[in-house]
Amino acid sequence: MGELWKIIQEHLDAYGVREAEFARRIGSSPQTVNSWKKRGIRNLPERRLLLAVSEITGRDYADVLQAALTDSEYLGDTLPAAARRGQGKAKGELLRDEHAKLGEEADADGPESGA
Repeated sequence: MGELWKIIQEHLDAYGVREAEFARRIGSSPQTVNSWKKRGIRNLPERRLLLAVSEITGRDYADVLQAALTDSEYLGDTLPAAARRGQGKAKGELLRDEHAKLGEEADADGPESGA
């Protein structure tokens, strides 16, 4: 079970919400939420969905983002050992750095502007 799904499942269990209703509340399809449960997250979900998960579950956005980054393998064993041990940069700094890298990768992969 993925880290993001653990956050969602805690909410579903605590409030008796069904997956389809949770999907509706975050602005997603039941199929998407079900795939997070069954197959995990392969690609980072849209920011709006992660913000909605944070808002609905009452969890800090940084925790939701970290769970999604871990599940999609943007965070994990590739981090420096000091970061995995909680040394070096604070969690918020690590997440900001990782988020910035994702933006840079998206910019590099995107269409060329001014053409």
